[in-house]
Amino acid sequence: MLARVIQDRMKQAATQPTAIDIGQINGDLSLTTNIFPLPIPASDYLICRSISYNPAEELTATDGTDGMHPHGPSGGHSQYEGNGIHSHPDTEGMHTHAIPTPEKMRWVRPGDRVLVAWAGNDAVVIDIIVPAKTLEGGTV
Repeated sequence: MLARVIQDRMKQAATQPTAIDIGQINGDLSLTTNIFPLPIPASDYLICRSISYNPAEELTATDGTDGMHPHGPSGGHSQYEGNGIHSHPDTEGMHTHAIPTPEKMRWVRPGDRVLVAWAGNDAVVIDIIVPAKTLEGGTV
């Protein structure tokens, strides 16, 4: 009886689909994976929030303070020192700064190879994957 239970468990494990997959984001934002080679429309798969940012939206932070603070090239501020450090007068008050995102932290886009987890019948894009040869100093 024990042998039959073990055999049944082995059959179940052998017939279960792979839970982790590799895929690619296509030009129309559909997803094609190794396990499911037909394009899955963007409306029919899931994506982790951390890589789903819409690049049409600008990532910003609102600064409600005046005084010295850094950010990238700040344009025509009269207080600009050439290194990103500048101040805003008290009269300017709240203002918004664009936040640059390093290329290694960018969001998913067409052509990316991605790590996909299968949760039941749902494909979930977890992250962008890159070749190991892109490692520089131990980081991607």
